[in-house]
Amino acid sequence: MGTVGVVLVGGVLGGWITYLRSPYRIFRQFIAAVERKDVDTIYSLILDEEKAKMGVTKEVIRRALEGTLYRHAVRIRAVPSEFDHLYGYKADGWYLREVDWLDATTGKYLPSETPLRKCATDIDIFHPPSEGSWRVSFTRFIGSYLAINYAVPRLQRKGTPSMQDIEQARAYSRRWRAQFGMTDVFPDLAITKVKGRWIVLWGQKAEGQ
Repeated sequence: MGTVGVVLVGGVLGGWITYLRSPYRIFRQFIAAVERKDVDTIYSLILDEEKAKMGVTKEVIRRALEGTLYRHAVRIRAVPSEFDHLYGYKADGWYLREVDWLDATTGKYLPSETPLRKCATDIDIFHPPSEGSWRVSFTRFIGSYLAINYAVPRLQRKGTPSMQDIEQARAYSRRWRAQFGMTDVFPDLAITKVKGRWIVLWGQKAEGQ
C-alpha cells in the first residue's frame, strides 16, 4: 500500500474511532431504541446516577414512554426539529439535540399544545468524569416532553404568567414524573468559560436550580 493509501486508511480509521466515541453515536442509538421500544438498550444508554439516585429502572422507562410518546401511536419516528441546528455542544461534556416525534404510520406529528402543534423533545447527553462514556439523561428527556409540549405552552397562553402559574407548571411536571416512578430529575449544571471553551462544573447546579 502506497503512502496515499496509508493516509486514506488512517483518515477513515481515525474518523470511525472519533464517531464511536462521540455523543452523536449515543444520540442515534437512543433515538433508534425509543423508536423500536427497546427498553433494554435505552436503559444501557442512560446515566448511572439516574439509575442509582433518581429511581430510573427498566419498568420506569417503560411506564414513562407508554404514558408519553407511545400512548399516541403504535409506531413512532423521530425527525430533526427545525430548531435542531441551534443545538450541539453546550459545553465540553454536555451535548444537546432536539427532535420532533411523528406517528410512523400516518406521518403526522404526535399531539402537542405548542403553537406549531409539533411534538418535540430535547435529548441531553453528558460525559461525567465518573462515567466512562457519554450517557443520555432519561429524566431530562421525559421532563422536556412534559415542558415543551404542555407546561410551557400553557404558560405562554397566559401572557405574563404569575409566580403561582409558574409553580403550577413545575408541579405539573413533578406530578407526572412521580407517577412514572422518577424520584428526581437530572439538574441543569453550571458551566463556565475557560480559555475560550465552555466546560461543565460537575456537581454544581446552575443558578435557579
